[in-house]
Amino acid sequence: AAITLSLAGNGWIPFWVPAAILSREFLVTVLRSSVAFRGCQVKTSMLAKIKTVIQMGGFGTIFMTLFLSRQAALWVALFWLAFFLSIWGFYVLWKRKSAPYWALPVAGAFLYWFWLLELCSVQTAILCQCIVIVGLTWISAFDYLKTSYAVLKSSGLDRRDLMRLFWA
Repeated sequence: AAITLSLAGNGWIPFWVPAAILSREFLVTVLRSSVAFRGCQVKTSMLAKIKTVIQMGGFGTIFMTLFLSRQAALWVALFWLAFFLSIWGFYVLWKRKSAPYWALPVAGAFLYWFWLLELCSVQTAILCQCIVIVGLTWISAFDYLKTSYAVLKSSGLDRRDLMRLFWA
C-alpha cells in the first residue's frame, strides 16, 4: 500500500494501480475471514506466492526504471536475469532437483523488464509493468474466490459476511 500510493501520489503510476491492488487485498481478507469463521482455511496458492514475488520485484523495477539511466537499468536487468536463471539451472541441471518455484517467474520478469527498456519509453515501460502486476494480482484472486465459494456455498452468507465485505 505504501509503495503503490507513494508512486501514484507522485504521478509515476496511475491511481487505478493501487486501487486495483488494494481492492484485491481487501477482498481476499474478507474471504479468508469469512471462511475462518466457519472453521476452514483458504491455503495460499502457488500463484498467490508468485504474485507476491512479482509485485515486490515489479515495484522495484519500476523504481529502477524511474531513477536509473536506461543503460544502467539494462545492465541491472541482464544481471538479475542471469542470476535467477543460474539458480534455476543449478537446481535442475546440477542438483537434478526441482528449482524453487519463484526462480523462472522472476527470471521471466527480468527478461520482460529488459525488453520493455529496450523497446519502450519510460512511461510505457512503467505502464506495461503495472498491467502485469495488476493482472497477476487479480488472476490470483480467482484462486481464493474458487476455494472460498465452495465453503460459503455450503454454509450460506450471513450478515457478518456482508458487513466484512461492506467494511472492506
